[in-house]
Amino acid sequence: MTRNKRAKVQVRIISGKWRGRKLNVSGGPDLRPTPGRTRETLFNWLRAELPGSHCLDLFAGSGVLGLEALSQGAASVTWVERDRLTSQSLAAAMQQLQIGPPNQLVQAEALAFLGRPQPGPAWEIVFLDPPYRQPQLLEAALQRTLQILPRVRYLYVEGPSEAAIEGLAAAHNCGVHRRTRSGDSYAGLLTRLAGN
Repeated sequence: MTRNKRAKVQVRIISGKWRGRKLNVSGGPDLRPTPGRTRETLFNWLRAELPGSHCLDLFAGSGVLGLEALSQGAASVTWVERDRLTSQSLAAAMQQLQIGPPNQLVQAEALAFLGRPQPGPAWEIVFLDPPYRQPQLLEAALQRTLQILPRVRYLYVEGPSEAAIEGLAAAHNCGVHRRTRSGDSYAGLLTRLAGN
């Protein structure tokens, strides 16, 4: 009998009040934190939007996108992660950084979470980075997010190609505000268009 391998990685917060802090995180074999260069680019794009914003890190994994947002001035972050051990690792990182309410960590499937009533803050920035090579999750989560979260202004997505991100945006009446590439991973910051 073989056991599922657990991934162990170290992530470094790039900027803000926790700049340079390193956190050890562990999780399932799909754990692939967004590379530092991509995060630096993303948060440069969002620098003017982050202060006071409410963010949703929907496929949290290591939680580094939400941690970076909070470090750089977001008012609150909600992390959603399905894997129990990955959630425990993220909870330990939050405790290490003394992160408490109104921030919250929810252990749940992302789509199930989006199916619940949302009594919390009106999220304006959503990070959508599902497990690698599961584009159907990204499409479903993007569609549901746009349906139920009317105040979302920016949606960060990762995909296998630039064309995939452009196609995703076009299919859901979003604009591609910015895009970047790191190795075999492409990332885009989508914006909700009028009437969406």
